Amino acid sequence: VLPPVVGAVVAHQASGLGEIGIIGGAAVGAMSQGSACCSFLAARCFGWLAPRALGACARLAVPATASTLSVAGGLATAVGMGAYAGAPRLQLVTNGVRCFLDTLFGGPAKY
Repeated sequence: VLPPVVGAVVAHQASGLGEIGIIGGAAVGAMSQGSACCSFLAARCFGWLAPRALGACARLAVPATASTLSVAGGLATAVGMGAYAGAPRLQLVTNGVRCFLDTLFGGPAKY
């Protein structure tokens, strides 16, 4: 439940595009295999790319509905596939940091 919410909030804040950012961020977060950190990074990437993709659609005279669907659906799927592929590696890094902090502040980790 957490990664799609994280994705929606981060993409909305990063892109400033309203509903497109929310829908795209939730889609990216849903593809992050349950990793909130991966969802955060992927939604940030989507939030950075979405305004640029909409600008490219406007320069190419693509209709508004098609550009919205392309960005909220197509771009979100492309970024989400990257998040899906990178989630296991990012989860290893996240678990290492979590174990280090737990050892540093709370004694040995019990995983």
